[in-house]
Amino acid sequence: MTVYNLFYNTQRIKGEEVIGTYPSPGGTYILTAYLNNRNSLTVDFAILGRVKNTRTHLSRNVYWQYH
Repeated sequence: MTVYNLFYNTQRIKGEEVIGTYPSPGGTYILTAYLNNRNSLTVDFAILGRVKNTRTHLSRNVYWQYH
């Protein structure tokens, strides 16, 4: 694997706890927001945003923010 895939590629990150789902105005896309918290004493929470196309059922991570 390359350094990019190991450290910078957010597509391998999975969501843990759903915060909310937000459909697009046309209904083609759905954004799902996740709270990632592994209940670790050394790592704080992070937010993941994942967009899913309702027609093709393909999804992609579009937002990742570590607290």
